[in-house]
Amino acid sequence: MYRKGEKITSFSNIANVGHHSFTLPSNVVKPGDGYSFRITDTKNQDQIVNTTPFVVKRKVPLLLKAVPFVVVGVIIAILPKSKISDTIPDAPGHP
Repeated sequence: MYRKGEKITSFSNIANVGHHSFTLPSNVVKPGDGYSFRITDTKNQDQIVNTTPFVVKRKVPLLLKAVPFVVVGVIIAILPKSKISDTIPDAPGHP
């Protein structure tokens, strides 16, 4: 797979059935546009086909991943704050 002319990764031993869908690990590619595949024949390296550019999207949108953190932050902000002096007993006097 290529992004804007730079090789990202390669796949091998995938049967040609006219269509295919890939699940790409997040450590292989970043979401974005400008990706394409370069397909070659292992027996004849001169036969090269480049696909049209395509977009890699996240399975779960980034906004949906951030929602739990926002909810926890709002809950913490709403909860009443207790004073430290209310929870720690007075220290004994100094001699």
